[in-house]
Amino acid sequence: MKHLFFLLATLFCSQIAFATLPAPILSSPSNGSINQPTAINFNWSNVNAATNYEVRLALNPGFINAVSYFDTNDQTFIADIYFGEFHYWQVRSMNANDTSAWSSTFIFKTNDHIDLTSPFDGESNLSPYVEFDWTSLNGIFGYEIEMDTLSTFNSLADQVNFISGSSTFDGFNLYFNAVYYWRVRAINSVDTTAWTTTNIFTIVGQIPLLAPLSGSINLPPATTLTWFGINGVNGYEVQYDTTNNFSSTAAVSMITGNNTIAPINDLFFHQFYYWRVRAFHDLDSSDWSATNNFFIIDRLQNIYPANLAQNLTQNVNFKWSSTSSINGYLLEVDTLNDFSSGNSLLVSNADTTYTLNNLVLQTTYYWRVRTYNNVDTTYWSIPREFRTIDQPLLISPNDFALSTAINGSLIWESIPLATAYEVSIDTSANFNSALLITHIQNDTTYKCADLFFGTNYYWKVRVILSNDTLNWSPARLFTTIDQVGLISPLDLSLNQPLNTVLLWEVSKGINHFDIEVDTVSSFATAVTYSSTTDSLTAGVFDYNTHYYWRVKMISMVDTSLWSNTYQFTTKSSVGIAENTISDIVIAPNPSHGYFTIKGIENKSYSIFDIQGKVIVPETKSYNNSISIKNFSSGMYFVRISEGDKIQLVKVRVN
Repeated sequence: MKHLFFLLATLFCSQIAFATLPAPILSSPSNGSINQPTAINFNWSNVNAATNYEVRLALNPGFINAVSYFDTNDQTFIADIYFGEFHYWQVRSMNANDTSAWSSTFIFKTNDHIDLTSPFDGESNLSPYVEFDWTSLNGIFGYEIEMDTLSTFNSLADQVNFISGSSTFDGFNLYFNAVYYWRVRAINSVDTTAWTTTNIFTIVGQIPLLAPLSGSINLPPATTLTWFGINGVNGYEVQYDTTNNFSSTAAVSMITGNNTIAPINDLFFHQFYYWRVRAFHDLDSSDWSATNNFFIIDRLQNIYPANLAQNLTQNVNFKWSSTSSINGYLLEVDTLNDFSSGNSLLVSNADTTYTLNNLVLQTTYYWRVRTYNNVDTTYWSIPREFRTIDQPLLISPNDFALSTAINGSLIWESIPLATAYEVSIDTSANFNSALLITHIQNDTTYKCADLFFGTNYYWKVRVILSNDTLNWSPARLFTTIDQVGLISPLDLSLNQPLNTVLLWEVSKGINHFDIEVDTVSSFATAVTYSSTTDSLTAGVFDYNTHYYWRVKMISMVDTSLWSNTYQFTTKSSVGIAENTISDIVIAPNPSHGYFTIKGIENKSYSIFDIQGKVIVPETKSYNNSISIKNFSSGMYFVRISEGDKIQLVKVRVN
């Protein structure tokens, strides 16, 4: 019995000393994880006393046909796992004496999804060199990319390419104007993913043209053809011709390599040209581009002298429009508009300007230009006409000018080469009356003297040269002033002071003015005054009296008509003392924009011009500065009033 008890105790202690190893705790891939790569590092907890571990991996929870992997560490790397499958895995620990139970079971799913990223689905007008790109998968050793012109991937153009270690691929020599389909799948040692969805793209069929734009006109006889470039081609072929079917003997075809420009020279003037481009590589050529056309300049434009230019000197400067890529210009000048005189001047020139010297005076000339290159010549430009010095241009007074001063100035254009000018003035359009005035002078301004009032005068000028006399200018007509204009007091003015100043327009060439003032409109009892200025202080008028007044001009040889008659009424005498405003000073006078009236503060003022037109209505002044910066040059009158006091002051604006 004691021996039996000892045996049982010994067996019990032995079982305690050699207890079963614990199972590891799984870590990663985590239970229920998805999108795992097909090459995974499996991790679990370390078990004390374990010397190695067994990992088993299966496609079913019963681990039928499971594959085992052994490792001495608490992790192991397993590659070549199936794509897109649920996988089950568990681990048990081992040593020389024991093996643990299997750990709990974790499940994960591997990734098999690839997205195509470039070119975009439906992308068009791609070059025949295409960069393909897609999302990558881990744990593989490569991809297959397939592209074809048929969605069934069974044409002769079908390509399948294996790419190792990259999710990109460069496609070369794709067919122009072709629709391509493409897809990708991943591969490892034990499995291959399904093909991705199929994307579609289109290769460019034609090369877009840049310049010259179709319809361009007046191009020089050398230009540069340019177009948009594309990748993946060996070069471009360019054609240009004078016919749109490129079938003439002038048709030119050239290869430009990878250059997208083609300079062309020595084109024909007055000619339409057509051009097109296509690209090519080792396997294919694109369609011809759309055909553009352009037109080469057919004639130049004359710039100056302007057509019908008059009074040009004997030395005439010519200028015309330019164009490039030519050998030179031809200028032709003749006295006949068909250039058939036999004495035309023909000049070859490299520039667009030229000066012809010593042309004949009083002569009409015609001129034209054209240009040329190595193979052709433009049409002649449209001829222009000009005339050398013939007669001066009259400037002032304008034709049919009215109310001209009797000693006003006649002004005409200065003419080069003139040694003197002869001016004629007459009351007859034929310049044959007894009043004809003829004068020869060097200046281009003639000051009239002793003209009659209210008379029509004709005038003309001609140029005297050192060896010739040119034609008379066309005559102009002007009419001298016949009446003076009254200014102040305004017609029908009321409440005028007894010392009212009479003002009228200034006119040049006047010896003096006669002024009549009366209380009756017939001036039967008029008082007559004389003044050498444009104003009159007649003295003290009577209170509350209606007056009429008028003025006429007297020159050395004539007397004008009386002016229109103005009326005014003096103020009532009741309670009013007659005096003027003292201490009124205007400065500066003449003025250039502002003037100051000392003593005008808190007084009323108005401004009117020499014709009596009110420029500034009566207003109250609160300071002594008045702006006239927007006034035209001339004489103005300032009427200042304070109660019954009135002062009229002249101011000139320069």
